[in-house]
Amino acid sequence: WPAISVLYDARVVRAPSLAAWVGRAAAIGEAQGAEHGLTALRYIPTDIARDYQPYWAVIAHLLSETGEPEAASSAYSKAIGLCEDSAVRSFLRAKQKQLQ
Repeated sequence: WPAISVLYDARVVRAPSLAAWVGRAAAIGEAQGAEHGLTALRYIPTDIARDYQPYWAVIAHLLSETGEPEAASSAYSKAIGLCEDSAVRSFLRAKQKQLQ
């Protein structure tokens, strides 16, 4: 994860995109801990990411890792609502159910 995090650092410099910023935050969360990943996500303007399903899925995962099940469940609900792929939606519902 540290190496992947470094690759995402380079990607956001050379080809910045919402996907790159969210991927970077996810990698940071895995490499350095969920709190660090959430901090990285806070640099992404919510109005830009509002309808981006992976953003909400990463938030949900990181919040569940920090022991915030209610906030994680809310983020999973948002991610599920934005999801167009039934397999991904089922996966996210299962992750949300594990919070209970």
